Amino acid sequence: MKDEIERNQGTHGDESRAWFECDDGWGPLIADLESKLKVLSPDYTISQVKENFGGLRYYANVGDVDAETSKRFYDLIHEAESKSFEVCECCGQPGQLSRRGKHGWYKTLCSTCAERMNFEPVREAGTATP
Repeated sequence: MKDEIERNQGTHGDESRAWFECDDGWGPLIADLESKLKVLSPDYTISQVKENFGGLRYYANVGDVDAETSKRFYDLIHEAESKSFEVCECCGQPGQLSRRGKHGWYKTLCSTCAERMNFEPVREAGTATP
């Protein structure tokens, strides 16, 4: 992921380098998002990219653009953040929100990564457990 992100950040100045705090599985999702954001606002800046409560959080400033472009910019970020709940943060395979312990850490993981890391899928409210 770091290579893909660095390639995409190559057109940004050094002052806009972000803190990336997530695993490699989301690399393609982030790279795709960044390529779309660059089309809308080539000079946008990234302040932080991280995992929080199992999902991607992407914090960026659109820069000096019109209201319509700004809305589309932030809509694209929201779409990528929503998609992250369907992609394993570790390996990039299809995943689902998982948790370690009853009140523990949340991550979106495929079944293989979840088992390896001792996470269990989070059941949606109202669903029966098998």
